[in-house]
Amino acid sequence: MKRLLILMLAVVFTANAQQADRPKLVVGIVVDQMRYDYLYRYWDLFGEGGFKELVKNGYSCTSTHYTYLPTFTGPGHTSIFTGTAPWMHGISGNNWFDREIGKSVYCAEDKTVTAVGGTPEQGEYSPRRLLVNSIADEMRISNSFKSKAIGIAIKERSSILPAGHSANGAYWFDEVLGNWISSTYYMKELPKWAEDFNKKKRPEQLLSQKWETTYPLNKYAMCGPDDSDHEGLFKGETKPVFPHDIPAITKALGNYSAIEGTPAGNTLTKEFAIEAIKSEKLGKGEFTDLLAVSFSSPDYIGHRYGPQAIETADCYIKLDKDIKDLMAFLKSQFPKGDYVVFLTADHGAAEVPGFVRQNHIDCGMLDFSAYTKTAETALRNHFNAGDEVKFILNTNNYQFYFDYDVAKKYKTTVEEMVEIIKPVLMKLPEIRDVFPVSDLEKGTSSFDPLRSKFFF
Repeated sequence: MKRLLILMLAVVFTANAQQADRPKLVVGIVVDQMRYDYLYRYWDLFGEGGFKELVKNGYSCTSTHYTYLPTFTGPGHTSIFTGTAPWMHGISGNNWFDREIGKSVYCAEDKTVTAVGGTPEQGEYSPRRLLVNSIADEMRISNSFKSKAIGIAIKERSSILPAGHSANGAYWFDEVLGNWISSTYYMKELPKWAEDFNKKKRPEQLLSQKWETTYPLNKYAMCGPDDSDHEGLFKGETKPVFPHDIPAITKALGNYSAIEGTPAGNTLTKEFAIEAIKSEKLGKGEFTDLLAVSFSSPDYIGHRYGPQAIETADCYIKLDKDIKDLMAFLKSQFPKGDYVVFLTADHGAAEVPGFVRQNHIDCGMLDFSAYTKTAETALRNHFNAGDEVKFILNTNNYQFYFDYDVAKKYKTTVEEMVEIIKPVLMKLPEIRDVFPVSDLEKGTSSFDPLRSKFFF
């Protein structure tokens, strides 16, 4: 009897200890398009309390990768917050071709809902295409939905997919009105705190300032020249150089979208996230809450300017300050151990081909429309088909979708068509291999020295 009592007490004490070890709040931060090397490339320009705080006082996981292609925003965020890959969670790209309806679909679109607090079409989004539960869903299920879960990001997919099916709210930016909005999937009206935040008109205030570098230009020695032919322009600009006249750009655009492509977008996201924690009392209840925050602006900036740009460096320097502010707020609100923060990225970024080529390194851009024409020609020649015949129904995410009806008419299969186009496509220097879907479905040769390294 005594031995049984000791055992029962041990179980009770263990359970209590486990309960005490649970954080009150988990803050999952995703930096859209952040390459791991940025952490150390800009290290000397970071202050204390931001990225350095996470590295010095946390754990840095370096042997991590995504085991799927493509690593876009939609599948990246979903994989992080579901712990699985596109073959299971269903978000195989930002967009993909849906054979059932015969057209391309967007990962977070939902025409059955509309905006709350914003322009109607800016709110036609929900997680209905997500096939599995997110971490947030599982947390809420575990305690009869007592936990709270909220997603926040400028991009709607970066807010919706991490927050899961049962989120208390997901919020994203309406570039037409300059408001944080949601959809009728989550709520009938915005909570008062979100309405009050929108009334402050923070986007207008942030867009009233020029984008200046944090430091003198000579401090950005790790970057390329400020005036580069390989960088994009905002509307109304003639050169991609500092300072960027954001008020003039905003006027030229006629909306609030400029904030997405400047560091101010990160600041706006940080401020709204802090307001959500305070007003929703996240981390103040009996059960663990989750806040998924994605900083979308680094992706917009990275696409416009590239990894070597001073704009990209300055974005991360300013983001470091925003992360510092968020960390300082959490420290002021919660005792040590009551909250957990993790920071990761949904995908990386390749170098700008033109910039690399300029320095005598062979590279280029993939021309998928040309590959489609090449493949179609090979198939037509093989089957003696006319120019009006299209064997390829759609192309998306580096994939050919064959027309099954045409294949049936010419008494062929997907595997045979792949074998026909494969040698033709592989004559091109930029194509290393071509895989039929059946290879992946069969699981044969599941490890391939090349294919299994399609990640970054």
